[in-house]
Amino acid sequence: MAICGDHQIKYTAIERNMIPLSDILNMSANRLLLPLERGTLNFATRLMSKADHLSSQSRSDRARFLWRNSPVWVLIRNLESTIPHDKIFGLHAISTRFGLDLPKPDYSKAAAEVYEDNTRAITQQTTSLSILSLCVREACATEHLPSWVPDWAMKAAAEQYLYGNAFALVRGHKATGYYCVGHNEPSTRGRLNLRGLIIGKVSFLAVSSTIGSLEDHSQTPKFKDFSRSCQSWCQRVALFDTYCTGCPTYEAAKRTMLVDRHAPDSKEKRREYDPDFPKCFDLFLYPNCRLHDPEIIKVNLAEHAKLDSNAHDLSVVLISYMIYIMHSVKGFTVVGSLVKWANYALMVLDTGYFARGAYVCKEGDAVALLAGYDSPAALRPDGHGNYKFVAPLYVDGVMYGEAWPENEETLEDIVLV
Repeated sequence: MAICGDHQIKYTAIERNMIPLSDILNMSANRLLLPLERGTLNFATRLMSKADHLSSQSRSDRARFLWRNSPVWVLIRNLESTIPHDKIFGLHAISTRFGLDLPKPDYSKAAAEVYEDNTRAITQQTTSLSILSLCVREACATEHLPSWVPDWAMKAAAEQYLYGNAFALVRGHKATGYYCVGHNEPSTRGRLNLRGLIIGKVSFLAVSSTIGSLEDHSQTPKFKDFSRSCQSWCQRVALFDTYCTGCPTYEAAKRTMLVDRHAPDSKEKRREYDPDFPKCFDLFLYPNCRLHDPEIIKVNLAEHAKLDSNAHDLSVVLISYMIYIMHSVKGFTVVGSLVKWANYALMVLDTGYFARGAYVCKEGDAVALLAGYDSPAALRPDGHGNYKFVAPLYVDGVMYGEAWPENEETLEDIVLV
């Protein structure tokens, strides 16, 4: 039942009448709603319909479906509310239909307490930590909020890549197994007791200082800064004769840079994918290329890209590489690739792994596999034996459970604050 003031209406009536309206609103000529608002409307109506179709599934499966769909958090964050608590309380009816038993609304609590209590309930009842992917941030709008609790008071950016967590919101990776979060040990206020495995520490990090909008990245001076950060990472990883898992270095670099999103499912086919990548990777080493002659590169750029043959700037070489990506991978564009790359940091762990994650990561961050979380996580030591959640990571060689122990009794205690 939806309630607005003294009026109320059944969700079935909303669904019956709003779905045709949403189709009208999606017409290209319509300008009544912004694209994000139209998408939210479509999602909300279809979500309620989906709840009935999932009624035969277990309660935890239904709840997990709700919180593993990224439009849910976009919906919550972009709704307006005078009282910050209502960002959560307003979704209780939908959550209940999906089997989530969230704490009853209590306006006497601070917003941070409400967000924390609901986050804890979600992780326990879904037996998943997928909600951590919503905690990537530089600062909070809500005071005294633990690092593992989403700040619902902050509106979601229209471009989710700005958060550097887009790959973690797309299902496909499975670095760990499910685990009943928070049930084995009591948790105190502000702390989340987990089980996991530390697989290394960030020993090298290259990140652009030009984090921002798509327009920001299109500006030449800022693009040069981004391109130089890519170059420094590529030159660092090129020092490895082979990757720590035994595969060629350029293969691990390729999967890390592209987050493995375009590779085939088969591991055998994945090795054969994009056979020209070694040559492209070599361009990032310019002018210290191993496969290319730098002088020939300059001539080719002048001939095919109509660029100054005396151009030595690395950005020229990287632009040429992105043009290659655009023509080789369906759906890629030069600017689109730039936005997806520039808000990430490229890293090397002290254990030899290559990683990619949000720009908020720093050297010295620990990298852990957390039971119940599909992606590796960057964690920042707080100096008291605990950690602050920083961001999900792509770590090549562990994304499909390769490093997860068969015996979960070998896992260690990890406390997030």
